[in-house]
Amino acid sequence: MVSKEYKHQIEEIYKSHYRQLVSYAYAFTKNHSEAEDLVQEIFTILCKAEIQANQWLPYIKTCIRHFFFKEQEKHQKRKTSRLELAGEMASNITDPFKRETILKILALMKEDYRQILLLSYEGYNAEEIAEKMNLQSTNAVYQKSKRARKEAKNIRENHGFETDFSL
Repeated sequence: MVSKEYKHQIEEIYKSHYRQLVSYAYAFTKNHSEAEDLVQEIFTILCKAEIQANQWLPYIKTCIRHFFFKEQEKHQKRKTSRLELAGEMASNITDPFKRETILKILALMKEDYRQILLLSYEGYNAEEIAEKMNLQSTNAVYQKSKRARKEAKNIRENHGFETDFSL
């Protein structure tokens, strides 16, 4: 457990270096809100780990770099899975039975889940979908997309749709 003095020191570092660290994070993310989120997440972690005071700024900058590259890797994987989803939907929709099944599943889905799958299928990227659906970040798009695919799978299983494909 960290001491109150340690937390106070972290708060002081946060207040005095926040803008500088957000600027540093922005150099990687190219998005101000993502840079702020990244810095705040790092400080949350820093509050839980006792690090010597003279090592804070190098530690924080290292964390920012590592978190950024980890998020880029996740983003690339999500982008690939979204393209696979669109490819599956496009190839399967030529079969009239499968097309009808997809339409039935989509009709049973929550509106925002249906919309996110259709926008992905139409080729919109995460930023465009976030803008069209008034979502705050691309991460929200990825989360909703994952939930939408899970809901589609549950609908397919619960309603007995006999198909060999997934949305």
